[in-house]
Amino acid sequence: MHNYRDSSSGSSTCDESSNTDDHIIGYYPLGSKVSSSKKIWESLVDSCKRSIASKFNINRGNISMDLDAYSFVVSAEKINPGKKEALKDFLLSLGGTSFGRCSFPTRSTGSKTKDSIFGCTGNESQHLPHILRGHEMLVIDVPVKIALHTSCQTVLIENLKAKGFYCLPSSMKTGVCFNPYAAANKPPYTVLVDAIIESCEVTSQVGGTAKSTSIIHVADMGFRSPLSNNYNAIYNLFKKCEKMKQDGLLVELTQFDLAFGFQPRKTISYKPRAK
Repeated sequence: MHNYRDSSSGSSTCDESSNTDDHIIGYYPLGSKVSSSKKIWESLVDSCKRSIASKFNINRGNISMDLDAYSFVVSAEKINPGKKEALKDFLLSLGGTSFGRCSFPTRSTGSKTKDSIFGCTGNESQHLPHILRGHEMLVIDVPVKIALHTSCQTVLIENLKAKGFYCLPSSMKTGVCFNPYAAANKPPYTVLVDAIIESCEVTSQVGGTAKSTSIIHVADMGFRSPLSNNYNAIYNLFKKCEKMKQDGLLVELTQFDLAFGFQPRKTISYKPRAK
């Protein structure tokens, strides 16, 4: 089921039935190659715009489109140099390669309910793998939000120390990794990305056997990035995801929100829902 939520004042929610959705956008099997192609992107966008235009009696050409939020979880049981490079390329594509320093959060965000993006401070986010639910800590919140398993805190701080950056840990009750008030010497994003990739291994017990998994959660929300019907930006993002998959990494898209706006001032949010 797809939800079209009108976030303007006095709005209501309109849910289209799955049967209606199927004849509008067609059916694409989970994991099929076509699901990451230009074909399905244009089909989904066109179906959303047609539905909005019909509901509000407006011209499709007057509907703008923005990216509201995204969330990726990337993991691997064994991470080799090739996987590390693909993961680093993905993270740098989101945060850039400037020398600007990162921002350490003062509190965990997006961890209030089971529908939230993050699993900090015990929040059992239903979108996350079980290993992260309730056990995440937010490492940075600018230029993007990156979270790791709470067990990675000590090794991450040690890896940054080896690179010449001295950060103090925050209490796990806060849901954040570093004490933001005792870190004047914050590392550049590129340095932190290397440290995160070197520090993301989590050991868990599976059937009485210790299992190691390298896992990183990268997301952002609370922004609005105009897409202007620009498929290239989305295509390049998912091309990097495909590259990671080809290199043996597991890539999970846990949230991807689009907003459609038009005049008079109304905004429609679209959230893909698993059937």
